[in-house]
Amino acid sequence: MSGRGSFTGAGFLDSGEVVGAQGEGYWRKIDGKQQWRLLAINMTSAGAVLLSDGTLNLESRSFNGTLSEWT
Repeated sequence: MSGRGSFTGAGFLDSGEVVGAQGEGYWRKIDGKQQWRLLAINMTSAGAVLLSDGTLNLESRSFNGTLSEWT
């Protein structure tokens, strides 16, 4: 089981600034587990392009992965 997905979110910086983000990518269910593998490209309101790659655990509602700036 797999498919495309989209993301909308915000980061709240220590300075009080809010940076929005929107992205699109792909997910794939990990066999035998309540987990999805996610890979996405995200654009922020500050102009950065971010690549996210990780695992979403549905049972614990947690994400473990990396978020890297794509330059």
